[in-house]
Amino acid sequence: GISFVNGSFNSFEGFIEGDLNSLENANIEFTVDAESIDTRIEPRDKHLRSADFFDVEKYPKMSFKSTDIEKTGDKKYKLNGLLTVKDVTKPVTFEVKYGGKIVGRDGKDIIGFTAKNSINRLDYNVAYDPDSKAIAKDVDLVLYMEFVAN
Repeated sequence: GISFVNGSFNSFEGFIEGDLNSLENANIEFTVDAESIDTRIEPRDKHLRSADFFDVEKYPKMSFKSTDIEKTGDKKYKLNGLLTVKDVTKPVTFEVKYGGKIVGRDGKDIIGFTAKNSINRLDYNVAYDPDSKAIAKDVDLVLYMEFVAN
């Protein structure tokens, strides 16, 4: 594409199950409310919610479910799983940097990490401008996550 746009989803939820000291054995899932897209320009957000892009009336949620996690270095992991956008589910791998674990004010453990990946939006039927003249086909995904132990 000809320019770069940052955006975020303001409504989401997720969980991690397993031993917080051993991410390799964890299960991670999250969902995103597609309608909560926010690029700070409402006309663009409205277009992104339309059938040209996310078609939020038909596909209100996007989701990820981990299949396995592999330690690749000090505080580094590969998070493999299935990403669903619209009516398409595909395997993806996120590069993860583990931020660490602290004990919150309430005594519960909190862990944090960042996960990054790049996907081709056309693979998920987000096919507006398929020649990618104005809008790039590759979309960088960056997830900043914190989980609180129950």
